[in-house]
Amino acid sequence: MSVNNSTEILDRFLVCGLGNLGQHCVAALAEFGIVVNGIDLELPKRWSVPKAKDSLSKMLIGDARLPEVLESGEIERCRAILLVTNDETVNVTGAFAARRLNRNVRVIIRSTKQNLNELLKTQLGNFQAFEAAQLPAAAIALAALGEDTIGFFNLGGQMLRVIKYSIHANHSWYGQPVYKRNSKQHLVLSHITDSSLGSQEFHEWDNETIVKAGDILVRMEISSVASRTDLKESTAEKFWEFLQQMRSLMNWRYLRQQLIQWWQSSSEHRIRRVAIVALATVLLLASLGTVLIKLAHPDFTVEAAFLNTAIFLLGGFGDQLGGFQSQFPKPWWLNLFGLSLTVAGTIFIGILYATLTDIVLSSRFQFSLRPPIPKQKHVVLVGLGRLGKSVALMLQEFNQPLVGVLNNSEVNLEVLPKLPLVRGELTNNIEKVHLTQAKSVILATDDEITNLEIALMAKAVNPALHLVIRTYDPTFTSNLAEILPEAKVVCAYALAAEVFAGAAFGEKIISLFRFNNQTILITEYKIEANDTLNELLLSQVADGYGVIPILHQKPLGTASLIPIEYLRLKVGDRLVVLTSINGLRRIERGELALMRWTIHVEKTISQSALFEGANIISRLCGCELDLSRNFLENLPGNFRLPLYKQQAQRLIRELKSVQVIAYLVVIKKIRTEILEVEYDSE
Repeated sequence: MSVNNSTEILDRFLVCGLGNLGQHCVAALAEFGIVVNGIDLELPKRWSVPKAKDSLSKMLIGDARLPEVLESGEIERCRAILLVTNDETVNVTGAFAARRLNRNVRVIIRSTKQNLNELLKTQLGNFQAFEAAQLPAAAIALAALGEDTIGFFNLGGQMLRVIKYSIHANHSWYGQPVYKRNSKQHLVLSHITDSSLGSQEFHEWDNETIVKAGDILVRMEISSVASRTDLKESTAEKFWEFLQQMRSLMNWRYLRQQLIQWWQSSSEHRIRRVAIVALATVLLLASLGTVLIKLAHPDFTVEAAFLNTAIFLLGGFGDQLGGFQSQFPKPWWLNLFGLSLTVAGTIFIGILYATLTDIVLSSRFQFSLRPPIPKQKHVVLVGLGRLGKSVALMLQEFNQPLVGVLNNSEVNLEVLPKLPLVRGELTNNIEKVHLTQAKSVILATDDEITNLEIALMAKAVNPALHLVIRTYDPTFTSNLAEILPEAKVVCAYALAAEVFAGAAFGEKIISLFRFNNQTILITEYKIEANDTLNELLLSQVADGYGVIPILHQKPLGTASLIPIEYLRLKVGDRLVVLTSINGLRRIERGELALMRWTIHVEKTISQSALFEGANIISRLCGCELDLSRNFLENLPGNFRLPLYKQQAQRLIRELKSVQVIAYLVVIKKIRTEILEVEYDSE
């Protein structure tokens, strides 16, 4: 919920755990101009977010689980407490302690235990938990899809897709006003021109502007993943690809290349090379033994000679010697060779048994056949930790061809059974993952330097790759963005902190995506009495706070996607908006932008135009019908109520459709009930 303007609110926020995530949370909360206190067991050895140190009102050294420490952090005056340490036990225990000391405080914790989180929500109330490693997954997955799709989320049972369109001179939208790209299924979110690129705030655009070549339009569309034929492969195509791969396996050159690559990749696993040597030795001894026994005993068939050699290798020297001598006297050197075979077999076959056992145990009995590795227009995902798994699941939901690269330390191969996997370092598997034909590479390991190293290597192999690099340190992030401006550098904790900060104010953060170097939060509000959103038209919410309403629902009604702008919010309504952290802050503070526009109406063509026009003005402006009728009966004139620019533009378009001639004017000065206006130069 947003701020209650009629009652005094608690003015403190407490952050427990000042590691990387905690420092980002402090910096994000400080953007709201509020008091933030911090608690940690010790002073941070390094402030990775320098702004966080200066933003703390009070810094306490102590255990956040202890009541006296929380009391020193002014928990009784806190509106919310964020427990974001690396120790989940500390976070959960601190949550209980905070609830005992302040029954109304909002508790936000960092936790990976989803089932426990749901139980705690029921037990504690006014509680929210997030897994910091998974929050950036959506932004990373979308960045890997390329330049077009920048957002994808489920809302009200519908999949909503945010798409960026680059306009060229032959584009069907060229030369049209932006508002014509809106419909019941589509909603324009932003219009970016060359002059506004990189500096434009979210929702800061004019819907009357004519679309030109070089412009960028960002639009939300009600969509379905299943309908995206560009990301799907037919069954016939998959079967043909399988046949092609089977054919390639029969190629000797391909087999030789794969054998060399496997031998090189096995350098980091010495047991593999030992196993190779052991297998080669056993085969050599088996061949040599078969030849020698056949030469010493011409009566033996080749099969019999081989089987006797195998018995020696499997440790049967004693049994074989007794039965053998009774029928076939042997030269002494053959008996000695048989003993040597038994000793060698015990050693080398034992090594092979050990290697097979290691393979079986490391794979945890997972013998299911994984899909083949895609050959083109696929995403290569390096690192399958918690974040990597979340990214992989999202990309699979989009039906995006994908291959995962596991580090040697990652042995949990039973996860994501439908994901093609390659084991080992990417540098040794460039050909196997078809890097030269890939669309994107996601570097999602826990080591920033490793991510950078692999990114540079991948870029050298394929300069056309979309690179998505996971980072933690904000300084490293900004420097890397300068060095690789074409790459998507995602600071995981910075994204997560914005979600934690938004949730601290009582809002439900559904998802997020990146747009124009900003994080856009899909945020849900439950309207309460005296909220800063209560009694506002949706158009006033959008234009006044710089957010975009995308879903509205009455307490007992059906959710409506892309709702009409003249709906008025009431207590109990559910509202979902797209907002930046700045929009979230403006709603929290109740900082509506000033209404600096209105309309000048010249005339109405007919009596019916007067009647319809009065209804339109009353509906879109939220005013009394008598006021709008009175206004239209005394034309020409300027409408007395101030409006937002986009609100006034929509009103003019509606009036024009019923033959009411109106123009947009800008307000110079407001004096009680009289508006002094001048015509807009546009």
